[in-house]
Amino acid sequence: EIRDSYLEFDGTPSAYDSGYLKGEFTHKNGESLLRVRTKNTQDFFFFINERLWKRYRAFDASVFEGASFTEFGSALQKRYGRAKTKNGVPTPGAPSTQWLEWKEPRILARAVDNNEFYGFYCLILEDPRTVAKLGKLRKHRADDAAASGGLVDMVEEQSDEDQNADIADRITGEIRRHDSPEIVDQK
Repeated sequence: EIRDSYLEFDGTPSAYDSGYLKGEFTHKNGESLLRVRTKNTQDFFFFINERLWKRYRAFDASVFEGASFTEFGSALQKRYGRAKTKNGVPTPGAPSTQWLEWKEPRILARAVDNNEFYGFYCLILEDPRTVAKLGKLRKHRADDAAASGGLVDMVEEQSDEDQNADIADRITGEIRRHDSPEIVDQK
């Protein structure tokens, strides 16, 4: 199961390139992720040069069903202290949104409102020392990868295949094997 949940960003296009994690990583820079699914969350652990530097936790909509981002943020601020409110694009390629940010010497935390576009809220914890060095650590830029092909070339190719067959994978970031029949849990 761990092997299926681990992905190296080696330049091979994946569902994560166009989903809600777009902008949280780059290709060909020694970056990888490990996805862990729990009852109410999906956790994405990001590594660069085999060192953990970020945890991205996406809360299922049912956890905060009906709660606004303000209510979600208030609950977090009661637990973690006052945060700065920010608006804009939190990472390259992400839609414009609002988020809360906490900065400490050893941790940078963001609570992001992805509810309108993706249907969930998330909490991102990052090592600020690594964040400060990303420019040096990421020698291959996302723009370089786009210029050299990848997803752009795949979209431009003409094919009889359904181009949206994996749309759920791209939106959710969950990658199912398409060469085997889907397994339905029987309870």
